[in-house]
Amino acid sequence: PERDKPLFFCQIEALETAIFLTEAAAREQGGAYFLNELRRFNDDANPGLLRIAHKMATGTGKTVVMAALILDYYKRGYRNFVFFVNQNNLVAKTRDNFLNASSSKYLFSPTINIEGLPVSVRAVQNFDRSLPNAINICFTTIQKLHIDYTFPKEGSLSRSDFTNGPVVMIS
Repeated sequence: PERDKPLFFCQIEALETAIFLTEAAAREQGGAYFLNELRRFNDDANPGLLRIAHKMATGTGKTVVMAALILDYYKRGYRNFVFFVNQNNLVAKTRDNFLNASSSKYLFSPTINIEGLPVSVRAVQNFDRSLPNAINICFTTIQKLHIDYTFPKEGSLSRSDFTNGPVVMIS
């Protein structure tokens, strides 16, 4: 669907890069080299954890890029997402932009249809009751994520949430 505001050049570049790395890089000669280099650098710092970062300045629409990537990952079969940052006010603001249709910065269409099926965006505390046809997002701070992971308690994210299926981490 058409957007009220066109995407910024840097948003298009970030989305094209992410989709290229996900879809095409392994099949392209130069792309395969680039992806292997990313994996090598990642393994040096974080063995077994591939991380890709898009550095964008304040006001360039990082949250719009996140929303678009979440929709893309949903199409690829991912349903569970963790959004984490270091400040509660950023968590609250992003949660509002993702969930509150009356927000001036609401990021989705009133109705989301992917491949002809309705998809809801919902906030969750953990992934125990994730809905298979929804975008399930846990909004949290990095500090709370660390505490919940290190000292598990009922109703919070725990190790099992990350071992029972794929989870996309967004920060």
